[in-house]
Amino acid sequence: VAFDIRQDDFHDIFKKWQPLMQGRVANLLFLDQNGVDQITKPIFQSIVKILRTDFLFFISSAMVNRFKKSKKICENLPIEPEDFSSMNGQNVHRILVNAYLRWIPDDVDYFLGAFSIKKGANVYGLVFGSRHPRGIDKFLQVAWKHGGDANFDIDKDGIDPGQPSLFPENDKPTKISEFEQALEQEILNCTLKTNKDLYIFTLRNGMLA
Repeated sequence: VAFDIRQDDFHDIFKKWQPLMQGRVANLLFLDQNGVDQITKPIFQSIVKILRTDFLFFISSAMVNRFKKSKKICENLPIEPEDFSSMNGQNVHRILVNAYLRWIPDDVDYFLGAFSIKKGANVYGLVFGSRHPRGIDKFLQVAWKHGGDANFDIDKDGIDPGQPSLFPENDKPTKISEFEQALEQEILNCTLKTNKDLYIFTLRNGMLA
């Protein structure tokens, strides 16, 4: 099912399709919104509650960063004022996807994945959602073939595979280093006790199991 959301009647279209997606058939929704005001909180929460349904939707993240002080932008996104303190043109999509976690209902176990795409001076982004670990696992396997969560050096690590550093730790991307530290701490705290715990923690942090 593909929704090209450039129409004012998207909400009506979605209401018509939603009952059809509640059956036993697996669904993959492609959502291409023109702007940021079509995927509202009610629509987002309706999508994540549908069983056997994954989604992939596109966001013009550069526009969010450019107009982040606009009330019109903020009222249609899950971002909070504290998100803006570290937001810039490079990491805006990563922050935005983490913010969407706030819209997932407490009674829904859900996975979100992010991939930032730099084209020229602008950054765009994909948001992937799935209720099943295998769904987000498949997404991450593809994403990491293209750089992890971005097709550019999102953390400005400046790592050159052709010229490795004398110190191996300097050749490890920031995202991986931070994850390894968090993983070690969770294990030492006995928060993660089984292989399944490790697997789910890895997926939720956007890493390959």
